Parts: sequence; C-alpha cells; structure tokens
Amino acid sequence: MNIVRGVICLVRAQSEDDYCAKSIEDKMDKYESKQTAFLGNKVGASGPMHNLLVLLVGFFLLLAVVGAVAVGYSFWSRP
Repeated sequence: MNIVRGVICLVRAQSEDDYCAKSIEDKMDKYESKQTAFLGNKVGASGPMHNLLVLLVGFFLLLAVVGAVAVGYSFWSRP
C-alpha cells in the first residue's frame, strides 16, 4: 500500500488535475480503513485460538504424510 500511495503522491505532484489525484487518494484512504477494520474484526479475540488450530492442523497433516510414507515404504519393500 505504501508503494501505491507513493505513486499517487508522485502523480499528484506532477499532475495539473489535482481533483482527480485527490479523489484517488481519498478512495485509497477509505479502502485502507475498511481493510483495517475488517482484519481487526476477523482476528478479534479468537486470534490465539486460531493460531492454535492452525498449529494442530499442521501437526496432524505432518503425521498423516509421515504415516502415508511409512505405509507406502512397507508395501514397496515387501519381498
């Protein structure tokens, strides 16, 4: 977002149509405030619980992959 804001400021400084550049900057401000509010509501109080669930899902996925490899190897190495 900082890159977009920098480009807008650069264009605004070189542009003679100040109204257009100002309206784009206002729209970016509204978008950033909505995005910040949405992310704040999404994480909220369940942030640590979400992190724990992601960790547990990753752990069980790792166990499933290791188990599948072990079973595959045992079938592959049969005489």
